[in-house]
This record gives sequence, C-alpha cells and structure tokens, in this order.
Amino acid sequence: MQVGIIGWAGEEFWPWPEDFAAEARTRGVSKRVPKNGAPDFPRDALLWIVHPKGKITNPQPGSPEMVELVTAVAQAANCNPAVVSYRLPLLGAMARLYRTERKALKSILEGHRVKFAPEIIGYAQFYSIEYVVREGEAEVPDKVLEQFPGATPVQVVPSKAKATKRRKPPAKKGGQP
Repeated sequence: MQVGIIGWAGEEFWPWPEDFAAEARTRGVSKRVPKNGAPDFPRDALLWIVHPKGKITNPQPGSPEMVELVTAVAQAANCNPAVVSYRLPLLGAMARLYRTERKALKSILEGHRVKFAPEIIGYAQFYSIEYVVREGEAEVPDKVLEQFPGATPVQVVPSKAKATKRRKPPAKKGGQP
C-alpha cells in the first residue's frame, strides 16, 4: 500500500493551481516541515498537493452555464473556446487572465457566480530531506536526524535585493533630526 501525505499549496504564494505547477516544473517541489516535527513516513511516500482553487464546483461541468463560462474566459483570453476546454484547461486560462487581465477575470467570476473547492492538483515523490540550519549551526541536530536519518543541512542566504531593502527608521518627534 502506498502511503501519502497531504501538502497545501496556498493562494498567498500560488494564486492559481497553474502557478504552483509552473514553479514545480522549474524548481521542483519543496515543502516545509512544521517546527514540532512531522509524522513518521516511509521514504517512498507521496506528497499529494492540494490547492484551494483545485476545482470549480459552480457552474456544474457540462452545464450550459459552464459552456458560457468557458466562452467568456476564452473571449477575454483572445482564444477559441474549444482550445480553452480541450488543450488549455479552464483553470490555466483563468490563471493567465489573473496575470494579464485581472479586472476582466474578476468580472467573469462574479458574473458567472463561480465557486471553487480544494482539490488534489498533483503529487511529488520525496527524494531528500533538507534541514535549514539556523545561525550558529553547521550540522543537522541529532534530534532531527533521529526523525529524518540522512537529512542534509542547507543554509538560506538572502538575495542581495532582499538584503539591501531596509525600512527607514521612524521619524523622531518634535522635528529633531
């Protein structure tokens, strides 16, 4: 029996399932383990990825309302409805509109009363476990190695763009410099 773990791909970082899929194709899949650890799982476990907009629940598939929705999205994306419903999945077309014609997409979604629900959008297999070492650490702590034998240490190095972007200190009261 294959063991699986559910991982959430949140809208904050990936507004549409297509956004997560595109990043996974170029960078691979990486999921953070909570600070309190993770349940034991075999190395051949699968990570099932769930996205909050994984499926459309309204309108119903095959309904006249769904045909109208596909047509509206295709027109806004300047492509043939047959292409949207066959070669380009509807959620992918919506993701593209989100990036280029956000107001048009919002109008379409509201006008057609589109509702979404979480759904599994893909899966990944675990190849390695990496531990992000904290400042002052060089190796993976023994406690972590007990739970994840073979975990390798990695260090996060902030990019120069982030490192140079600093907040200005608050102005002093009373007009003093």
